[in-house]
Amino acid sequence: MSGARTAARRAIRSARDVAAEILDRKRVPCICPAQHDELDAKGKPIRGTGAVARTTAFSYVRGRLHERAACERCGRCWSRINA
Repeated sequence: MSGARTAARRAIRSARDVAAEILDRKRVPCICPAQHDELDAKGKPIRGTGAVARTTAFSYVRGRLHERAACERCGRCWSRINA
């Protein structure tokens, strides 16, 4: 039984390592992109120029990835769950 537990713990650790590597490179758009978009010469927002958020913390529970993200410009924070 201890062999099965050890294998399960290794699988969980490797899943956490993979998640950490993915989240390190991952950026998501801020939840308030309209206020961060840069404006063109006519004063209209340019789509796709908004701020992005970086994952600050995460946990992997029951096959779900729970992320805590923070915007790089405004400091707004939120949580997301990736199933």
